[in-house]
Amino acid sequence: MQDLPTYHLIAYVLSFLGYLIVLIGCIVLLIKKRSLATVLMFTGMILSVIFTVLGFFMNFIAAKSSPEELVRNQGVFSTMNALAYLLFGIGILLLAINWSRARA
Repeated sequence: MQDLPTYHLIAYVLSFLGYLIVLIGCIVLLIKKRSLATVLMFTGMILSVIFTVLGFFMNFIAAKSSPEELVRNQGVFSTMNALAYLLFGIGILLLAINWSRARA
């Protein structure tokens, strides 16, 4: 049980690395082809990275206050991340639709 914080830290670091890789991919796409789709993908990923980092640090602060504050904080940042993912998802859907039209 003493290693639980370590496991959580490892999970955050691994997921953050994944976010950065996808963000770099979005930047490359944005540079190569500027469109509504790539802008939405980039915006969604940048917001997701920001909300993930803020949520990580805010969880530490909220956990010191009360369990209720921690749960509320996690709910707020989960909702914000979901909205960021929605932007990214709309962007990648638009990119896929436009890409398939261009190839047909």
